[in-house]
Amino acid sequence: MRKRIVLGALVLAVVALVGATALFLRPSQACAGSLVPFRATVSGTFTAAPCGTMARCITAVGHGQAEHMGVVSESAMVRVDVNPADLHNGCNPETRTTTLTAANGDVITLYGTGYSCATDSGAKDNLAITGGTGRFQGAHGDVSESNVHTFTGPGVGVATVTYSGTISSVGSLN
Repeated sequence: MRKRIVLGALVLAVVALVGATALFLRPSQACAGSLVPFRATVSGTFTAAPCGTMARCITAVGHGQAEHMGVVSESAMVRVDVNPADLHNGCNPETRTTTLTAANGDVITLYGTGYSCATDSGAKDNLAITGGTGRFQGAHGDVSESNVHTFTGPGVGVATVTYSGTISSVGSLN
């Protein structure tokens, strides 16, 4: 009798172990959300104006091409800290919020921080993909953004922006 109980318990443990292993090894939404390369290049215009004490706010719009999205439009808000005490290697810290919109209306949203450098008319930011809509709903990833901007008049200019990083596999979370 005791042998049967031990044998039954052993069989039950093996079945539980096999079942648990199957749960971890089967393809799941988390696995489907693996990261894939993401790149985009956008050209556009910007306006810059003081906003608050020791800050400059930049509004940028542009159009370009993005991997997994095709033709995109960009809308970005950048807040640059112009306080001389906050300079880092001659560059001003900034925060950036960007929305990339595909031709069909699907959206990727990004947020991050970096630096804007007057010496080379450029900026570099490390951005997190914070979500999206359509096939990008629930998207995540990390992207480096760099841009070269040129003032064409007081408070206005043109820029070329490049994004490079990773994004969760398109449509994997739907």
